[in-house]
Amino acid sequence: MLYKLLLIAAGFLIVGCSNTVPSKAVNQSTFRSLAVDSSPSRIDSAMERSIIPYRQKMESSMNKVVGFSAAEVRKSKPSGPLNNLVADMVFTSFSEANEYPVDFCVLNYGGLRRPIPQGKILKADVYQLMPFENEAVIVKLRPQAMKKLIRYMYLSEGQPVSGLHLVYKDSLASLVEIKGEAWDSTRSYYVLTSDYSANGGDRMDFFMERDTLFPSGMLLRDVIFEYLQKHPSFDEPLVADTVARIIFTKNYLNKHE
Repeated sequence: MLYKLLLIAAGFLIVGCSNTVPSKAVNQSTFRSLAVDSSPSRIDSAMERSIIPYRQKMESSMNKVVGFSAAEVRKSKPSGPLNNLVADMVFTSFSEANEYPVDFCVLNYGGLRRPIPQGKILKADVYQLMPFENEAVIVKLRPQAMKKLIRYMYLSEGQPVSGLHLVYKDSLASLVEIKGEAWDSTRSYYVLTSDYSANGGDRMDFFMERDTLFPSGMLLRDVIFEYLQKHPSFDEPLVADTVARIIFTKNYLNKHE
């Protein structure tokens, strides 16, 4: 019996070793051509069919009309129509929907990726306008950080703002108004912005000197959607405020000195 068991074990050992690559073959490569079927596989076709309902649902959602614009609205510096419109939508909608104290709104110019088209505004247009998942936050800025914010507006040649009016002369702010009132350089202010800017994005380092940050849990894009819900399509078209909110004098060319 023991002899039979030894024979069986030896047999398994031989079979197991028969697949071992000889040492001399370690550096050798064996290539074999495989036929590739260029036609879609059954699995791919089944997957494509399963995706179709979701794709159709998404396309239907993105093609939903959420507003109407009287004209195409584009951004420009220092204070373009799209800058004003988006900042106003965010500032107005957020202020109405929340109990947070907000003095003014500052967004980043680079975050506005597409103009608002004339006529129907689709949900997809808002996503293209603001494709990033940026959250609306409130930052409490002390007097020294406020001074740096005002200086930054000059050096960056303007950003989208709402509730803020700035006039610069000879690289210095000759007029600063917040909600129509003169800026008080001794007090702190609550600024509505994005989490991207609040974390120093676009060199907004002054936000990093904040006293407090209040997250809202709301995306800026969703705040805009809330605003648009209050303006029925075709009944109340969007009209951008074209009044300059950031103004530079002729001596602005010396701004970097």
